[in-house]
Amino acid sequence: MDVQNKIAAVPDDIIRRDIDSTSVLLNLENGRYYSLNSTGAFAFSLFDGKTSISQVASRIADAFCVEQAEALKDLEDLVVELHKEGLVELHD
Repeated sequence: MDVQNKIAAVPDDIIRRDIDSTSVLLNLENGRYYSLNSTGAFAFSLFDGKTSISQVASRIADAFCVEQAEALKDLEDLVVELHKEGLVELHD
């Protein structure tokens, strides 16, 4: 799935709590808990319904000193998984 030009938003039924350098997500719809490492938590915090995935990847590349292409590929993989689990919505 090509998501780099999509915009991610967090549905209302997802609760996020930060614990140390990780984020714990609770999907109220299915009752499942998920955890994100510091990079995933940083990305998730930028899913505001306004910022494209490629823009989020740029912010990750800057914040974590990685190449833009690497950040984008890893972020796309994460977004696809989060979308499958109902943790993010994708919009054009």
